[in-house]
Amino acid sequence: MNRRDLKKKINHITERFADHCLDAEQAQPKKSAEINDLIDQTAELVDDVMHEIGKTSEFVGKEVKAHYSRLYKDFDDRMEALEKKLTGLKG
Repeated sequence: MNRRDLKKKINHITERFADHCLDAEQAQPKKSAEINDLIDQTAELVDDVMHEIGKTSEFVGKEVKAHYSRLYKDFDDRMEALEKKLTGLKG
């Protein structure tokens, strides 16, 4: 996975999650604060990952792709946890 593809994947997943959050907020306005907190957590996660993507000068050759793979795995795991929280709020 290269840098551009990684950023595209992260942005796509984040946008989709934000859409789900907005749908949930419209369906359950009483849970607006909790849903907004999930959106804030997502924004912090994206900032963290994008910052780490910028640290590729520390890596050489195949290490860069391995670094991107680790970043994506961590991002995916953390997004899955946020999606579970959102599903729990929709309950």
